[in-house]
Amino acid sequence: MDTRTKNIFKASILTASIMQMSAGGIAPVLSAISRSFPDASDTTIQFLMALPNIFSLIFNFLSAVLSEKISRRFLLVFGLSLNVLAGLCAWMFHGSLPLLFLWGSLIGVSVGIVSPLVLGLVTANFDGNEKQTMLGWQNSAANAGAMVMTLCAGFLARLGWHFGYLIYFLAIPGILCVLFGIPKEFTGPAKSADNTQEDRPAFRLAILFEIILVFFYVLMYGTVTANIAMLVTEKQLGDSGLSGILTTILYGSGIICGLLFGKISQLLKGRTKALGTVLFAVGALIIGKAGSTVLLMLGCFVAGVSITLVIPGCMGAASRLPGWETINSAILLSCSYTAALLSPLMTRLTNLITSSDQVEPRLYIAACGAVLLTIYVVVQHFSSARKE
Repeated sequence: MDTRTKNIFKASILTASIMQMSAGGIAPVLSAISRSFPDASDTTIQFLMALPNIFSLIFNFLSAVLSEKISRRFLLVFGLSLNVLAGLCAWMFHGSLPLLFLWGSLIGVSVGIVSPLVLGLVTANFDGNEKQTMLGWQNSAANAGAMVMTLCAGFLARLGWHFGYLIYFLAIPGILCVLFGIPKEFTGPAKSADNTQEDRPAFRLAILFEIILVFFYVLMYGTVTANIAMLVTEKQLGDSGLSGILTTILYGSGIICGLLFGKISQLLKGRTKALGTVLFAVGALIIGKAGSTVLLMLGCFVAGVSITLVIPGCMGAASRLPGWETINSAILLSCSYTAALLSPLMTRLTNLITSSDQVEPRLYIAACGAVLLTIYVVVQHFSSARKE
């Protein structure tokens, strides 16, 4: 692959990655949807964002399996097109909650198809520091997409909440880039393009360490993000506007760190995951103890940086077993989606442990969990170094 083709290939992957976190794009319009359906509970309305994760979890594995037999370029175009279809249908047909749940399920299917494929393409086709750089950029593209969709949905909703669903038209540039920017060798199944039947090793679970780390890290991270708005209210530091700013800071710091991930990884030589878990613990503590908006913003910035140090490093392990990159990416993503779905249970667990409904202790529990993860990562690092 020559330099020009490779650069176009990179741009296509990053453009497709913009829709990787599209399930949360409608967050700004949930309150307006709730007003349009006054008989529905808050939990039911919030499930509009949770439902896509269930379908993403299912179709993660299905996408990885299908990529063994069907063109990855076709699957990417199909997955991205489902985003556009869901946005168009929700804009035109939005008279009942069951319809909105149907369109939300299409968004989840889209994310489930696209996510393992873009990560599999990165881990299978780049090596060394170039792979780490691309994983960081890919994570930044996903965060940037989430931030842009959230901002645009808020503005479009001023025309009517159903206009917020038009943000899913942002998938169109990704469709065009995949069609014209993915090289011809990726029009075939992953197995035939990456490895022949004979030279591909038998599948084995080579990423157990990363599976455990991704699951528990996302569980802790989801606990923090789910409780920021409640903490702002509890401490009487602001309103929903401040909560939106804090969420933007979380995404924004992840974007900045992702762009620099290749250089950071090269400098730290395998210690990025440990630094990430430490920074998350610090960020969660700052958020929990914050008595001002400045400290809240600082804590969100530090916590946002942490996810880009942990997740790309784990995703890079998908190439540990050549020929199975897409399958391994799907496994890691599924762990992430499962943890995101279970993270609300951490709130209930914290309430049982502390015998309190206060939000602040939930942040401290998340910080303690991150400290335990740091110990886990450090022990694994020294164990691996000793074996080598």
